[in-house]
Amino acid sequence: MEQDPVTRSREVLRWPVLISFALASAAPTLAHEFCGTFLLIFYTDHIGLDPTWLGCALLIRMLIDAFVDPAIGHLSDRTTLRTGRRRPYFLIGSLPGTLLFFLVFCPPRNVIGNQFWYLMIVSSLMVVFLSVTEIPHMAMSFEITTNTKERLRVMGVRNFVALPQNLWKRNEEGEEERREESLE
Repeated sequence: MEQDPVTRSREVLRWPVLISFALASAAPTLAHEFCGTFLLIFYTDHIGLDPTWLGCALLIRMLIDAFVDPAIGHLSDRTTLRTGRRRPYFLIGSLPGTLLFFLVFCPPRNVIGNQFWYLMIVSSLMVVFLSVTEIPHMAMSFEITTNTKERLRVMGVRNFVALPQNLWKRNEEGEEERREESLE
């Protein structure tokens, strides 16, 4: 039984290539995990936003993201530039996404009473720009090599780099539960 030529390819990616590719996903993953851990506490406890309005703002953000992600993938798949299909999106999304990440946690003082609108707009824009970076990066992982085993290796290293960030979030959630139990 003959193997598929794609699987049979002898192409093997070197570790520096794998690690540098995986590190590119670290910043967006960290931003998502940080927001998932601290955004609720920050806006309810420090800014004073009603949890109901906070939930509505995040729901709207998720709905926007649900429509934007496939559109970015579609656009990225059909991009034909001299620099490549995916690379321009890294530049387009990374700087605004980083700026908006910081702005989410730095609401201006004069937005009192309008925190809902500020959070909804800024966090939605942040997620859109992070998606502009993440979606093409994830799609690029399947284009780096034609070898199926190497594609699995690329995704494995990418997920391994994201693992400490995910574990950090889980540890923070555990710390929060322990603090609540000690207060009772």
